[in-house]
Amino acid sequence: MENKNKIIFFDYLNEGHHWFYNSNIINEINKIYNVNYITTELNNSQKDYLQAINANYTQVKSITNNKYKRIFSFISVFDKVIKLYKNKCARGIHFFTLDQIIIPLFICFYNRNIPITATLHWIPNQKLKYYMIRKFMKKNTLRILVHGEYIKKELVDRLGSEYENNVFVANYPIMEFTRKEDEEIKLLNNGKLNILYFGGTRYDKGVDILLESLKSVKSDFNLIVAGKEEYFKKEFIVEEINKLNCESILKLEYISDDEVYNYFESADIIVIPYRKIFGGQSGILTECINHNKVLIAPDLGQVGWTVKQYDLGVLYECENIKDLSIKIDNALSNYENIKDRYLKNQTIYKRESNFTTLVKSYENMLVER
Repeated sequence: MENKNKIIFFDYLNEGHHWFYNSNIINEINKIYNVNYITTELNNSQKDYLQAINANYTQVKSITNNKYKRIFSFISVFDKVIKLYKNKCARGIHFFTLDQIIIPLFICFYNRNIPITATLHWIPNQKLKYYMIRKFMKKNTLRILVHGEYIKKELVDRLGSEYENNVFVANYPIMEFTRKEDEEIKLLNNGKLNILYFGGTRYDKGVDILLESLKSVKSDFNLIVAGKEEYFKKEFIVEEINKLNCESILKLEYISDDEVYNYFESADIIVIPYRKIFGGQSGILTECINHNKVLIAPDLGQVGWTVKQYDLGVLYECENIKDLSIKIDNALSNYENIKDRYLKNQTIYKRESNFTTLVKSYENMLVER
């Protein structure tokens, strides 16, 4: 018999922003339902946190990164999720990260009458994935939450307007932090403004676009590049930085949560040089707003829509290196005026985009059908 007070939450990743996001949602939803969190790896402090809030947890085998074996790895894990769902007689399963699991999810769950909800962070590109989502929604077994009105509109436009009621929306949450007033954490402090690129060096995130644009910037600046080494390798980035007349910090590895604070607090200007193919919301955007920094962002996608809608920062034409260079130069030359202009709007957006608002959207999505 179904237990309407039990629900299963699943994520195949549990590090960095995944844990930050998931743990805060679990904490609030666990006050309404009895949550069992299934994930791949939990450290001792995470286990202690879940125990402190009386949330159950189950660990499963990590998903392989081998692209040929990955789908089978998901299927194996989902078999365990289904068994736990049956054993707990839960009311449904929520998947925190739908983006990479649509196909194995369809294989494992389509022929089962299991209520599913999921958070979608990116707009899918494959027609097959839209076909699968429609099939789920026609059976009324899938509801999706997205972060941003732009992503919702794009998703509904591609799915069809008849599926709009199955798509819920909330801004990506910003959690207030206590500024460490008594600590000097400026990583570069030579009187020049610090430009920060933060995040992995994936192709779609466009670190090469930023580096090329900086070659034409006339104003003085420092450059900080921090994040996991991916598509663009260290050798390329070092070579490009050496062509710039600036001091720099380069750290191409996973950045711990404690270090993230220092990098964003050290920045004066944060540039998001994403390519047009980037199809989601940006954690860098929310961190920039949280730390009240001058933001320079592309004019397309959910990132561009958010910045324009709430007037949060400077927009440039996406992938236009010359325009980005001009906008960076102007921000450096008129830094105080530009910062003053956007600070109030960032503060308002921060107040509206909180976990309380997000949890309300989760509650609406999780209600009995």
